[in-house]
Amino acid sequence: MAQQMKFVFHLFGMILAVEGLCMLLCLPASYHYGGSDAHAIILSSGITFCVGALLFLVFRKHPKHINKRIAFFTVTFIWIIASCFGTLPYLLSETIPDFSGAFVEAMSGFTTTGASVIPDIEVAPKGIVFWRSLSQWIGGMGMIVLVVAFVPFLGINSMSLYSAEVSGPSKDKIHPHLITSARRIWLTYAIMTFGTIIFLIIGGMNLFEAFTHAFSAVSSGGFGIKSDGVASYPPFAQYVLAISMIVAAWNYSLNYFLLKGRIKSVLKDEEWRIYLSIILISSILVIAILHQTTNYGWEESIRHGFFQVASVASTTGFVSADYTLWAPAISFIFLILMFGGGMAGSTAGGIKIIRIVILFKNCRHVLANIVHPKAVLPIRMNKKILSENAIGNALAFFLIYVGVFVAGTLALILSGVDAVEAMGAAITAMCSYGPGFGESGGFGNYIHFSHTAQWIFSALMLVGRLELMTVLILFFPPYWKK
Repeated sequence: MAQQMKFVFHLFGMILAVEGLCMLLCLPASYHYGGSDAHAIILSSGITFCVGALLFLVFRKHPKHINKRIAFFTVTFIWIIASCFGTLPYLLSETIPDFSGAFVEAMSGFTTTGASVIPDIEVAPKGIVFWRSLSQWIGGMGMIVLVVAFVPFLGINSMSLYSAEVSGPSKDKIHPHLITSARRIWLTYAIMTFGTIIFLIIGGMNLFEAFTHAFSAVSSGGFGIKSDGVASYPPFAQYVLAISMIVAAWNYSLNYFLLKGRIKSVLKDEEWRIYLSIILISSILVIAILHQTTNYGWEESIRHGFFQVASVASTTGFVSADYTLWAPAISFIFLILMFGGGMAGSTAGGIKIIRIVILFKNCRHVLANIVHPKAVLPIRMNKKILSENAIGNALAFFLIYVGVFVAGTLALILSGVDAVEAMGAAITAMCSYGPGFGESGGFGNYIHFSHTAQWIFSALMLVGRLELMTVLILFFPPYWKK
């Protein structure tokens, strides 16, 4: 155990060193807009990098293999520690004066939740604003996936770490070799990001706006740089962001296949077809309701309806209009979409479409067995028979997810949050969506939450991003027994 903890601190060191270097990428934006936050960024980078480099060097002699128990602990605390050091730019620049608020902002960034406590983002220093969006981009694909791409420098077997962080019930790889898979995933991620940047510039955004919005859209993050979300941008830019959000919520194996021209591999994927069907049907419903209940014309109804469905279904959190003023039926549709989330192996949050599909197929299987008790009716996904273990895991995940949602809502209510807003905050935190209901919905934020509520909210963001089990297993007594 002691020997394996050397590996843990060695990995913590590398993550912090990379995080410190990434902070320096915010300096061009800072200097271009006056440089008022440059000192805070440089100091934050220096502290983070030096602590990371020290841990990396002191614990450089470590075992090459770690067990699953250590992997769960490592992945959970990597996200916590990265968020702790991610608060430094906010605190040192005095953009956010208290640690609990800064931790919410940092955790929200790395977990791609997009929930903010900054009261007026438009007056915040631009280097700090860039750091918010960049932290989402780093966390979107996962810190472990980033590290795995550089495994030759670490000399470790990282499959247990990869399995503890990557979303979805299966841990599919693009290539049999894990390192090659990680590199191809990051390459796909980068190509999608720069493609979005180019189209946003064509759509009327300047370079700073294009980078920050692309980082947020491709990571399914949702941090905006204006108090009215993306409402003031041209329609073309809003359509670009909507499409980018939807594609980012696809399994990145499929995105890689698209770039390789293997379209048949994408079209035959059952989860992909169902996900697009959900977006299409939800968009039609929301557009129809908007056109009937608001003074929007057809173009506005189509644009706002499609954009907001794309934002919710991908758990990104961008806002093109204050949806809390729309018909209650639309809020109900959005709530269902939040729970479902995106596809497994994507940057999106939520329960994941594949688990929802498995649960529905299992219900149909139970009903069919009642009618034909002696028939052998296997449950299939992508023409492959699902094991009882896979079906049981999907059911267990759903029940635990609902249980954590109920517990989180109750905890927020006890901390002083209104019941409806507490429910919205709990589900948006767990689904990595961001905007909730009440004061935190639409163009609002979470600055009015008490310190206690902010810490509960942060915990829900972490649990949701790591898909429950990685974090909750640390509270399971047998985990600590030999």
